[in-house]
This record gives sequence, structure tokens and C-alpha cells, in this order.
Amino acid sequence: MKMTSIYPGLPAKHRGSVPYSQGRSLGYLLSLLLLAGGTLLVHRFAGPDPSKIVMLADSIIFLLAIAATVLRKLRAPVPRNWLSLEMIFVVFYFGFHYGYFLLYSLDLIEEVWRIMPFPQLVNPSLRVITLSGIGFLFGYGLAARRRVCQPLNPSELNPPWISFGKAVTWVGFGLQVVGILLAGFDLLVSLGYRLLTEIQYYTDPRLYGIGPLVMTIGICIAAGGAAVRGRMIPGWGYRIFFGLLILATLAIGDRGVFLAYVLPPILAYHYFIKPLKVKRAIAALAAGMVLFAVIGLARDRSSINPIAIFSYGVSEGGIRNTITAGLVEMGGSARTVAHTMNLVPNPYPYWMGKTIWGSIQMIIPNVLPSTMNRFIGPAGFITYESYGRDASGLGFSIAAEGYINFGIYGVFFVAAVGAIFRWIYQSVIIRPTMVRIIMLLMASTCLVGWIRGYSAQFVRPMAWTLSVVIVFELLVAQRVKTQRAVRRRS
Repeated sequence: MKMTSIYPGLPAKHRGSVPYSQGRSLGYLLSLLLLAGGTLLVHRFAGPDPSKIVMLADSIIFLLAIAATVLRKLRAPVPRNWLSLEMIFVVFYFGFHYGYFLLYSLDLIEEVWRIMPFPQLVNPSLRVITLSGIGFLFGYGLAARRRVCQPLNPSELNPPWISFGKAVTWVGFGLQVVGILLAGFDLLVSLGYRLLTEIQYYTDPRLYGIGPLVMTIGICIAAGGAAVRGRMIPGWGYRIFFGLLILATLAIGDRGVFLAYVLPPILAYHYFIKPLKVKRAIAALAAGMVLFAVIGLARDRSSINPIAIFSYGVSEGGIRNTITAGLVEMGGSARTVAHTMNLVPNPYPYWMGKTIWGSIQMIIPNVLPSTMNRFIGPAGFITYESYGRDASGLGFSIAAEGYINFGIYGVFFVAAVGAIFRWIYQSVIIRPTMVRIIMLLMASTCLVGWIRGYSAQFVRPMAWTLSVVIVFELLVAQRVKTQRAVRRRS
């Protein structure tokens, strides 16, 4: 297959990992269907009580789905994209949904009640989890089209995307600072670090809450604008700020925001500058998954002290115990399916797409009282109904969202989600533009958020990002392109 550089004029090493798109593979799709059939067969003979055999069987089935995905990737021409969207999905989906069950089925850890709150629903929830994971891969593979990447129009390099991305990042940071100051300077002095983790108890957190999303948009724009020029985001001031931002996010224990900040620069470098080798890509995904777990563990076990991330492992018997406990902590995504099945369809009916409509409503910034969105998402629903209005922290899952809307047929909903992400990836291959490149970077961060959340983690960030980049494209980028074209003609 002929490889075409996505960036005319750049050295050959700056071709990244997206010179082509693999086509649909009938063998791959059939293998996924066979694994789905195997899942149904296992649960056909499974009893009502939790079974380690069923847990192990479901874990192995999804590992086989991962193996089929890797084998398909090995058939692709070099360079292979080992950080593609489906690879990101399988690693984090497995960690969030199977990490605990696999260890428990192998007798490596003891039973944790909060992961299995309803014993009679463990096996049915595993069926939904496994079929949903396979469904995403099937939809992603079904939507695949064989394409060779088209060159990026040189005019796309002209507008100041990097400067604009940096400006958006500073705006997001300013929103967070204003949100903190609204709590009161005296409170900030007295509480200090703790105020950042408990701000919702002292003031209206909405302004503070949209800051990370705006900063993520800025980081995606700056990272994409720099990558198409074959470099990382320039400017030592911005890099120092970015490093401090990452450290602060780690200290607070906000894992979703941490990944949202870190993924765009890494993926921009991998996609458009120099692809990471398979060993480094696997190590990066595995390290990210473990770090994601340990951050949450330290957050739950301490008063949010950054040193607790390391000291907890030592005090409780070593790093191995920390990682094991971290995987247990990550099992919360699996328990949300059981909580959902305990409430839906009895006593509450299926939502029939209500989560999607609620996510669309959340596109409107929830800042002014007149625009406040009263929608209680599925995470809040299962938390309040299970533990009361004062409880928090259950989270949600893409598998649980499919079920709460359509029951077992929610597997097709998750398959449609996989097809959407494949279409986003292919849009960059078919006709690369800065707008599409930025949207791909944002979609990658949204995917991780959606695995352990619901569609609001995708709809709102993508809508805001698209609005920001289109406005910049219409008001600034087009004018810059026209002015430079006039100068060239003269």
C-alpha cells in the first residue's frame, strides 16, 4: 500500500502513525460474533450465585477479543497504530470492568462487598459487560474502511493554532481561579489545599468545574497545532505551567482530568510526529491504567496528600498490594452495572435514550441560574436510589448506559458508539484538517471518560470543542489564509 505523508514538506520521520486506515475484516468480525456466542453459552448454564468459573470465563473471553484485535493490528502495514482508539478502549475497559473479577477468580484477592453488592446480579452484570465490550469492537470494526491518508493542505499550517490553544488554556485556568476565589480568600487561606478537593461544600462549584474542560480544549488545540509542524507544544513558560498543572491534578486525585490533560500531547506526538513502538505503547497504557487506579486509592484512603500515593503502598505491604488494591478500586465501573440492574426495569422502567437527551441538554453551559440543567444523570440516579441523597461516588459505565436505556439490547447502542469513534478516526484519514485533527484528540480523551461514565463525557466536550474551533476557523483562520494567499500572488 502506498504511504502518503499527511504533512507536505515535513521530513519522513514526521509521518506519525496514521498514514492509512485498515479496512473491514470479515474474519475479525466473525471471531467477535463467536466470542459473543460463547458468552451467551457460558451464561446459559450459569447458576444464580456468583461463580468464579463464570468470572474467569468472561475475563478470558474478553482477553480473546483483545487478542483478536491485536492480531488484526499485526496484519496492518507499518507503522502500526498501537494507540488507536480501539486499543485505548480494550485496555481501559478491561481494567475498569475485569481487573477485580480476574484477580478474585484466581484467588489472588478476597471478596470485596462493594464490588459485588448484589450477589444474584454478578453473573447477569458480567454478561452485559462482556457483550457490551465485544459490541463496541464489533461496531468499530464494522465501520472500518480501507483508506490511504490524503495530504494536509499547506494552508492549514498558516493560522496561529498554537497561540490560540494556549490562550484557551489560560482562559480555562482563569475560570478555575475565579471559581476558587468565589469561595472567599479567607477560606482559601484557612483550608488551603483541602479547598480544591472539597470546593463543592463551600461554594457553587459550577464555574470551577468547567475550567478543566476549557483547559482540555486548549491543550488539544495547541497539541494538534504543534504536531502538524512536527514538534511538541513550544514555549518553556507553557511547558512549566503544564507540568505544574499535571502535578496539581495528581495531588487532588482527579483521575479523569489528569488523563484529559495528558492524553492529547501524547497522542498528537504518536499520531502525527513519531509513532510509539508497541512495547512503549503497551507500557504507557498499562502504566496509565495502574496510575489511574492508585491515584483514586490514595484519594479515598487519605486526606488527599500527594505523598499518600506512594506511602500507602509501603505502609500496607508494598507496591504489589497497592496495585492490587488499585485494581479493586477500579472495579467500581463493574458494580455500576449491577446497581443499574437492581433498579431497572424493576421498579423503574428503561430510560429509552434519556441519557442521550440529558447529555444534549448539558451542552448549554450550566453557569447562569436561568440555564441550569436539572437533569440528574444515571450516576446520580443509581447513587441516590441505592444509598440516599447524601451519598456520592458510584460513577457509571458505558455498559451500564446501554443497559439502563435499552436492557440487554443496549449492546447495539454500545456497538453504535464504537462505529462513531471509528468514523471520527477515519475522517482524519480521508480529509485531514486542523478541525478534524483537534476533534480526534478530544474524542480520544472522551473515550476514556465514557468507559467509566456516560454519554455526557462525550457529547458536551465534543460540542464545545467543535464550537470553539469553528468560530476560530471562521473569524481568524480563514482571514489569515486569505491574507497570505494575497501576499503570495502579489
